[in-house]
Amino acid sequence: MLGDAWTAMAELGIDRGSARVLGLLPLVYVAWVHGRVQDRERRLIVDVARRNGWLAGRGPEILEGWLRQAPSPEYLQRGLELLGALAAQQSGPGSERTGAFPAVRTASLRGLVQLCADLARTAGSHFGDAEAIGFEAEAALEDIAEALGLDDLGQRDTDVDGPGGPAPKQPPGPEGHLLLGCMPELARDPLAFLIGLHRHYGDIVRFQVPGHTLVLLARPEHAAHVLVDHPRRYPRSAGYRRLSEAFGQGLLTSEGEQWRQLRRRTQPAYGHERVGGYGAAITAEIERALARWDKCVGQDIDVADELMKLTLAITGRLMLGIDLASDDEAARSVGLAIRFASRHLSSPLAGLLPTPDRSAFLTAVADFDALLTTLVAERRREGAGRRDVLDMLLAARDEDTGLELTDEQVRSELLTFLVAAHETTSVALTWALYLLSKYPAAARRARAEIAAARRSGDASGPGGTPRLPFVDMVLEESLRLYPPIYALAREAAGDDLVGGFAIASGTVVLLSPWILHRLPDVWPNPEGFDPERFVAGTALLHKCAYVPFAGGPRKCVGQPLAMLEMRLVLAGVLSRFHLDLAPSFEPGLESSAGMRPRNGMKMTVRRA
Repeated sequence: MLGDAWTAMAELGIDRGSARVLGLLPLVYVAWVHGRVQDRERRLIVDVARRNGWLAGRGPEILEGWLRQAPSPEYLQRGLELLGALAAQQSGPGSERTGAFPAVRTASLRGLVQLCADLARTAGSHFGDAEAIGFEAEAALEDIAEALGLDDLGQRDTDVDGPGGPAPKQPPGPEGHLLLGCMPELARDPLAFLIGLHRHYGDIVRFQVPGHTLVLLARPEHAAHVLVDHPRRYPRSAGYRRLSEAFGQGLLTSEGEQWRQLRRRTQPAYGHERVGGYGAAITAEIERALARWDKCVGQDIDVADELMKLTLAITGRLMLGIDLASDDEAARSVGLAIRFASRHLSSPLAGLLPTPDRSAFLTAVADFDALLTTLVAERRREGAGRRDVLDMLLAARDEDTGLELTDEQVRSELLTFLVAAHETTSVALTWALYLLSKYPAAARRARAEIAAARRSGDASGPGGTPRLPFVDMVLEESLRLYPPIYALAREAAGDDLVGGFAIASGTVVLLSPWILHRLPDVWPNPEGFDPERFVAGTALLHKCAYVPFAGGPRKCVGQPLAMLEMRLVLAGVLSRFHLDLAPSFEPGLESSAGMRPRNGMKMTVRRA
């Protein structure tokens, strides 16, 4: 079979230097299905190829040929034979695939994306290049596949166990109270309640609250079924729809074709090329904050509160070009909006019952909306020039229609990003510093890496920032143990089957990153802090076992920017300070409020 691969490569004009371009061949074939490759699709495919280093040697020439002219039937057949030969090299005990032919024809979105990643890796490894396809590369491939409209690819099976299984049955679960169901237990401590359900009833659990049926799905294959393979069957739940009353119809709250158009128009503002240009602004805000911390050496500070202020300052600077943190009224409005929105984004109760602070939330949003309306109007008069996200949103155009975003859409995107990104980033950083205080060896290694990068003047990371692979591993492991959003809620748009159990139309489906990230058959020593598990090249047993930014087409569009911001903040803090938990202090965990530490994060500041 390997000999067939060499022969096919030679016939297709692919040599050692361009072997990895094969990873894009399945997407190119699918892109031609409708008769021509759209300009947007061509640019996306080329972009992901370049970002991941798959265009070495004659790669650019080969890919350009594939995209400009439809492959002949003979060329297509030979290419499929090559894909089959390479995919067969990936097959083995426990493999779900037996070759590329069935995968190319009938794979789900998840299967196609995984095939592309496998092919690029395998083609490279034939020539001694064993570098793995990382999380970021696979995320980029998912974006390409979604842009090409690859949802189910015509796949008919609706049960992750496959067709031909036993007759569907209702998932097990608690009976709950006669009138209130499980609402009292869920309201008391949502995360503890979900963990208890999983331990007592298993991987698929059904329970009731007044007016709603909910089902917890606790396996990676379940998450893939909902988020990646069949996202249109599982739109976002009532919590997001209720947020749209205040936030408008933006990326966070819209669905269907409206969401796809918004994603196309707004994606460039958060893409890798743009994100790199934000490094200097982020660093400037970090330096301002750490100058204040210099005055607190030897004292205890609430790191959670300090990081909330810092990320608000960074977000205001990147989004709007202004200092939100110094505007007390704006900071108050954003704070109220965040506290309410975080409950909707992270709690299974979101949207199911009215909340007492809703009136205050709407007032805060209205106040902040007035500021955004003024800024948008001023910027339209001034024209572009600040290179912040507001400028980019105002300049955004749909590549197919040429339409720009309305003022209402710009305002909705800004408000959504300010509220969602600011909260989750600060919470993630707080827990990362907590873990480093508990594991000083990891903190020492991170500091050594940061110091070495600064001594060498390394600027090979995004936007001329240093590459800090161990710092990134620390962040990824922290996001595994303390995902800022512990539950993702979707609503079944129709009847479905998952794992042999019936999911009725209208059921609220819950996926918990907290539970998925701690499955002992997926994560060795699941409760332990081990950044090494994310070393480059280490493959997860299942891609959807790790979903801190959700997954599939609705994966958080701000992930590249969030990771850059967290990397720079962590590097800045560690290079100047040691932060130790204050004696006898326990932070606690408030799962109903965006996974914040219940008691803050009191830490003693010392010089590094």
